[in-house]
Amino acid sequence: MLSLTSRPLPWNGRFAGQPEIVRLDARRPSAQVGEGWAFALFCLHGSARVRLGHALPWVRPGECLLSSQDAPAVIQVDRGSQAVLLRLDQSTLAEGLAQIAPLHRFEPLWITAVHHDAEALGAHLAQACGDALARTPGEGVLQDCLREALLLDQRYTPLQARCPGRTGSQRRAVLARFERTRLRFAWSESLLDADVDDLARSTSYTRWHFIRTFSAIYGDTPAEFLRETRLNWCASQLATSDLSISEIACMAGYGSHASFARAFRSHYGRSASEWRFQREAELLKKAG
Repeated sequence: MLSLTSRPLPWNGRFAGQPEIVRLDARRPSAQVGEGWAFALFCLHGSARVRLGHALPWVRPGECLLSSQDAPAVIQVDRGSQAVLLRLDQSTLAEGLAQIAPLHRFEPLWITAVHHDAEALGAHLAQACGDALARTPGEGVLQDCLREALLLDQRYTPLQARCPGRTGSQRRAVLARFERTRLRFAWSESLLDADVDDLARSTSYTRWHFIRTFSAIYGDTPAEFLRETRLNWCASQLATSDLSISEIACMAGYGSHASFARAFRSHYGRSASEWRFQREAELLKKAG
């Protein structure tokens, strides 16, 4: 985790765009993020859908989605759902990052990531918003947002270095193309019917070139990526749905319950029924 400077950040009046926190619920089920703005979205209850140019990700309870992309987005919550949205001007984001880490160059990759372990950022957003429909965020919220943005940028820096291209902009363009494809399939149930050829077509690469570039960037083959994302989807369904294990295995494309059981145990180190039982026990413990 990065250590932030203790020097107060002079947010008041220095930036062109005013940060804003918006609570999304039954009274205000949707919001837009215009071009030139970054945003962080934390889902409190239910689910929220984000409509981006390259993906339609769902944000589940306890997940925080941070986007550094400079492109329009539409956020909508389902009936009975609640989410907190922080809108932050790109100039605010860039200047704030320069204050925290003067030597760090933040270059948005036009990509989006979901942080499943971003409870700290989400808690700050929810606390700052409270019961108000909109409120100017405090310094602590912005610092947490900037920390997440720095971590996001640093996470993609080594991936960018492994991309083909003569210049940094060319390598960023390649990474953005592959990340959009990877995240779009990982966030959509279309991955259940996808194969390597579908992934290659979405990047406009030939199958051979796609497999070679994907493996160089991520260290795994596209087939391994599809296998892992399908198993992650199965694990999520086991924890959140009432579907039987056989039904989940069939939906994920496994020909038999036995083949699914072997793959699941190999990946998670326990059987699907043990995984479901443990998740149910954890939920009961939290509720109690």
